[in-house]
Parts: sequence; C-alpha cells; structure tokens
Amino acid sequence: IVGNPFWLTNEERRRQQTTGSVCIAFATEQEAQRAIHNKLYLLGISVRVEKMHSTPASTQCQNCQRFGHTEERCSNSMACKICAEPHPTYLHKCNTCSTK
Repeated sequence: IVGNPFWLTNEERRRQQTTGSVCIAFATEQEAQRAIHNKLYLLGISVRVEKMHSTPASTQCQNCQRFGHTEERCSNSMACKICAEPHPTYLHKCNTCSTK
C-alpha cells in the first residue's frame, strides 16, 4: 500500500452508516489486481476490493440530477430535470410555463 488510505465519505456521514468505502493506492497494477481478484484483509476483516471509478464533480447524473456521479452508479430517487419532483423529465407538466 502506498500512502495513507482515506475514507470517501466525511466523518459525520460515516456515523450514520454501517459500511463505507476507503480509497487505497497500490504500488503496482499487479498488486492492485491481486487485491481485486483475491481477498484483502483490513484489521483482520475480509473486504471487497474494486477499482475506483473517478468521476469529475461536474458530471451530472441523469437519474437524480445531482453532480459527481452517473446514472449507472446512482442509488438515489429519480428527479425531474425541470422541477426536481420525483418523476421522469419526459412526464413533466407545468401549469405555470406550459412546459411538457
């Protein structure tokens, strides 16, 4: 392991979670692949290892309309792009602006 591992969520949010994600850097691609395909133990606990998918903060999710992730990795509720209500954008109907 190279450098210090770090949490991907802040401390306040982690207090409300039972699991969390940690970013770990490996010295070589071979070491990273070994960790992905075999078991890795942290503090005596077997953990799942995945390659980190870095998404620019400017990326907007087409499901929830939030930034920093894509719809493929979204677990949030759907939100309309126009009004943020919980329906698909193509079903948006606005009495004020007549947008459909």
